[in-house]
Amino acid sequence: MNKLALLLLLGVAAQGGLAVSDAAAGEALSASLEEGDAEESVPGVEMPLVKGRSYVSGDPVDASSKPLGVEDLVIIVPTFVSRLPLVHATRPARRGVRTFIVVENGTEAARLNEMYGGLTGPHNESYISWANSDGAGSFMGGVYGSDPIKITHPLHVLGPRHAMAPVMAHEVLVKLAAAAAASAAGGAAASSPPPPPAGKKSRGPPLPYKWMLVARDDTLWIPSAAVKLLSPFNAGAAVAASDHLVDFNGIKIMSPSRAPATCLPCHYNLTDLMGRRKPPRVPQPACPVCRPAKGCEFRFDLCMGLAGGPVCGTKRFLGAVDRCHFSWPAGGAGLAMSAALLHYLDKERWVGCVRDTQPTTGERAIGRCMWRSGVIISHVAAGMANRLTRDPFADRFVIFGNPLARPMVFGPKVEEVMGPAYAAQLEATKTASVALAEAAKKAAVDREAAVKAGRALPQTLRPGAHYIPGDSPTLDEIMGPPPSTRTRRADAPEPCDAQCMAFLESSSVSVHLDLPYEATAEQAKAAAELMEAAAKKVSAAPGA
Repeated sequence: MNKLALLLLLGVAAQGGLAVSDAAAGEALSASLEEGDAEESVPGVEMPLVKGRSYVSGDPVDASSKPLGVEDLVIIVPTFVSRLPLVHATRPARRGVRTFIVVENGTEAARLNEMYGGLTGPHNESYISWANSDGAGSFMGGVYGSDPIKITHPLHVLGPRHAMAPVMAHEVLVKLAAAAAASAAGGAAASSPPPPPAGKKSRGPPLPYKWMLVARDDTLWIPSAAVKLLSPFNAGAAVAASDHLVDFNGIKIMSPSRAPATCLPCHYNLTDLMGRRKPPRVPQPACPVCRPAKGCEFRFDLCMGLAGGPVCGTKRFLGAVDRCHFSWPAGGAGLAMSAALLHYLDKERWVGCVRDTQPTTGERAIGRCMWRSGVIISHVAAGMANRLTRDPFADRFVIFGNPLARPMVFGPKVEEVMGPAYAAQLEATKTASVALAEAAKKAAVDREAAVKAGRALPQTLRPGAHYIPGDSPTLDEIMGPPPSTRTRRADAPEPCDAQCMAFLESSSVSVHLDLPYEATAEQAKAAAELMEAAAKKVSAAPGA
């Protein structure tokens, strides 16, 4: 572990009632890092750091009757240093919630920790880093080695950092909690706990949080609504939750998808919610964990085993057993991941999955790597759970990144303020599309000439993405339509009436402002002002 990584870790203080002096935390943490790097374990925790063997009960999660509170949440924000004003504007809304902000440069992360005081500072936020290539500038080493591949779009540049952010933050929190516990108990005594009684499984101390909320830097979380949504979940189960999922069915992007590979949460009772005559082809509750096979079974049933049409797409998308195509959270909508899930994930396998994943968005990388780890996203179907509809995928009742909630949170002038930035983004998209078409035309001409001359051509990739036909969308396919977190789809069947609007106002968990990366400094400043006003409104709301 290099000195920079240790400095970044020391910028984060212990939480959850285990606060110790900086010197004591530093001593204990240094020891835990030296031992933990080789052993992949933490003093005082008898389970591997991120290699939990069980989806439930075996993980050291505090499953006490204490109600879930904002102090049990951790917000994860992958971003660029240049967009930090937008992140800082959300501070009023996340007051009392620990926040990890993941930037591209380790030196900047260390400077920002010193400037703002880490998790013990007034803003309760810590900065860590991830670079896309090896070197001292990265907290845990790069994902693409010392010679990173060329990626052009900011969302693809940010992708590995976004996918690694929750795993990094979990490791930091667990090590700090163990270091603080070791210091409080006298160090040696905590690192060598007494053996458990006969027939009992040894358990480490509870994990220092219960849920991570992962989203983009222009997403505003509403912590009180997140607590309300997540309180009924089993705190000891490996769960990821959202209701704004995306699919690529081999023909088009579907967002929000009406055929996601998903399950309903374990605590849902379909008979209670929908009666004995519940409609066919509804996702089933999965206990204790939503597995890929369960999600594929639902999709296969929904499509009646037949590929084709605007929803069911290709055979590759439909699949069979657990071999269908995975779903992922919509960009900007966010995802809630339980502490037990993060504790279960194997860090090395996760890094390998992110490394193997073609350049893409962080949300899609998370969806794929969760799939490979044997867990998929549970769909909270909020409208159905609140008995407002019998359709689990009714887009008007989506509570993660619903575009209908944008004017409620950001004000009625949000589209007017953000309009110039969206116009610039559209122009940039058109320019990129023209460049893609010209590059494809030139490649075809070069290929034809090479074939005539008998020369062999090196394998080439489409600009902006590693493209596998029928598997993943290209850059122009991703960036073509406005995101579903900003604009409701044109073919939405039902309007959002007064009851629907009241539900969104009280239950929305996240709202996406959607500041394009092409925005000018003036546009970014206007967006930050909108975000700050909305964050203050959220913090002042009853129950916040």
